[in-house]
Amino acid sequence: MLYVNYSQLCWWLVRLTALLLVPGVFYDLEILVMICSLIIIHVKLGLEAILNDYVHDKVVCLCFLFLVRLSSLEIVYFFSDFLL
Repeated sequence: MLYVNYSQLCWWLVRLTALLLVPGVFYDLEILVMICSLIIIHVKLGLEAILNDYVHDKVVCLCFLFLVRLSSLEIVYFFSDFLL
């Protein structure tokens, strides 16, 4: 059974979302929507990885993770308002 811990998976997902941003920069509106969603995922995963690495108090880490998820929802709202 293959075991990959969360930090390694998150590290690879951050790099993958950054690579998926590159080809869509020069194309179309649908690609712009994909780019916005990949940017949000990239930022969210990066901030979660930083918080999990450097914040050692579980309660404070959970509060910050909640705030990151809440802010990613706000960013989705603003991107959708911008695109529509």
